[in-house]
Amino acid sequence: MIDIAEIIFKRSGYSIEYRLTPWTRTLADVKKGTVNGAIGIYFSQARNEGFVIPSEEMGQSINKFFVNSNNKWNYNGFPSLKNMKLGLIGNYDYGSLNIYIQEQIKQKTGNIEFTSGNDALQKNINKLLTKRIQAIVEDNQVVNYYLNNNQLSHSLRDAGAVPPENKVGICFSSLLPESGKLAVLLSDGIIQMRKTGELQKILDKYGVKDWKQNSKSSH
Repeated sequence: MIDIAEIIFKRSGYSIEYRLTPWTRTLADVKKGTVNGAIGIYFSQARNEGFVIPSEEMGQSINKFFVNSNNKWNYNGFPSLKNMKLGLIGNYDYGSLNIYIQEQIKQKTGNIEFTSGNDALQKNINKLLTKRIQAIVEDNQVVNYYLNNNQLSHSLRDAGAVPPENKVGICFSSLLPESGKLAVLLSDGIIQMRKTGELQKILDKYGVKDWKQNSKSSH
């Protein structure tokens, strides 16, 4: 997403300063207008936060449960989560799981363990590998990319999806007057990059398929 945004905004005379911050702080900074936008945010969460949302997303995200490869458990609705300790990241949007998470927090069951920080995913995977938690919930592509890069691809397995699939991208602060213009520039740029094949070249670098091409072929 950063690669795409840098190309688009540079062509319009902007430069990007990308800061890696914990997600909770990211949301707070965008709300306050101390930064222009949040990268990798679900459009559903951006809508709830009142952010400015571009017409074009930068991907489709589906959260999945991951467990240790020798664990036979699979997600099959809320009842299947009984006695499962989940590792999550603070203030993430977990789609249909949000209701369950809030209920567990309210009841103080101890079945939800939040992690924060710039290395939150790594922390959760380490907890899972050392069996301090039983499962994590995270974007499928993000986990697979991390596992492949760290020679851990055989250590964890996908144990089921958490609907719905979400549009994901960069959304902007509603407090900053330029946000509407930035959203339009980004959307127009994505459309143009798809037409020229430039988008596919970037996606190929990361082994990611064009989500809109996937959508067309699956219907």
